[in-house]
Amino acid sequence: MGFDESKMENRAPAEVEGFAEENYRSFILDIVSDSNAAAFNFTKGDQDLKLGRLIPENRLVIDKHLNITVEAPAHWVAPVYQSGELKNAFDIYNPSKGKIAIAGISYSGGFTREIAYLEEEEFYLHSRPFEFDFAYSPSKNKVRPLGDSSIRQFEEIGLDPNGITKTEFIAFVKQHLKNNYPDQFNEEGVNRYPYILGGIALLILILGFLLLRRQKRSMNG
Repeated sequence: MGFDESKMENRAPAEVEGFAEENYRSFILDIVSDSNAAAFNFTKGDQDLKLGRLIPENRLVIDKHLNITVEAPAHWVAPVYQSGELKNAFDIYNPSKGKIAIAGISYSGGFTREIAYLEEEEFYLHSRPFEFDFAYSPSKNKVRPLGDSSIRQFEEIGLDPNGITKTEFIAFVKQHLKNNYPDQFNEEGVNRYPYILGGIALLILILGFLLLRRQKRSMNG
């Protein structure tokens, strides 16, 4: 059914967690000490920092025929607190095999809150080309939007922002992409073969009819 939760992760590998713990503080301190700290929702000069749980970003991959699969995480995101108050989210990634690096920090307040309160058994799903952010709970068979943009996409077409079933989610993704990116997506590749066979059969019938008429004319002539 579209994607398989057995391929998803909701815990970061130990080496990724270790890298985050060792490097997030110096990275955030550079922002906190800058005059532009408020642009990232931090209070200038306040060095009381804490990193929350590191969340794997399970990648939604959608091909041109709207087949949906999930690839292993190459990004991880964690909420950052300052003096106990949630401020932003910190992102690290794996740009190449065996290497981990800081991707940056700059998330919306809505997304930061959602990722901070993600339940332990939920999986974070993301599609970078289309900026989809969702949480999937296998035990509840529920997918819910994360952040203002994804919530708005649900509300605009009357879907419950508290969550929909996995089947409904797959239907939503397909319809959303076909409506908004009609030149990039279609499902013709799935169903084209029966139409080709039908066209060939029809052509054979027409040719047979024409040959029959021709034979009758020859006999009558």
